[in-house]
Amino acid sequence: MISRGSCGEVRQALAVYVLGAIEPADRTLVDRHLGDCAGCREELAGFAPLPALLRKVPLQEAAALVDDDARGSPPSDQPSQPALGRMLVQAGRRHRRDLRTHAAAAGAVGLLAGAGLFAAWHAARQIHLGGIPPA
Repeated sequence: MISRGSCGEVRQALAVYVLGAIEPADRTLVDRHLGDCAGCREELAGFAPLPALLRKVPLQEAAALVDDDARGSPPSDQPSQPALGRMLVQAGRRHRRDLRTHAAAAGAVGLLAGAGLFAAWHAARQIHLGGIPPA
């Protein structure tokens, strides 16, 4: 629960806010604070990828992480901090792997396009210089 709406309180609530799991009264305080505080808006922008990253963690893996932490402790409707941390680390690894894969694919497409353009330029140059008779 946010009491005063200070930057410290709001920043602690931003991850819950961006996931849409914040209490309505707290949402109102955060919304009001974000309207006036550029620093907290910037902090919120850093949390923007969080929902997409969490969606990349398969449900079975997330449930297993929560179950591992819940053993020996009373049931909870929210993942513990260690489980959430591990989920975020795994999602970050997947995200970086996907970025590397996409970058490699884009590089390969660029090389193929460059080779094609070079071949076309070379053929046009040969025709222009009279090396290959026109059809």
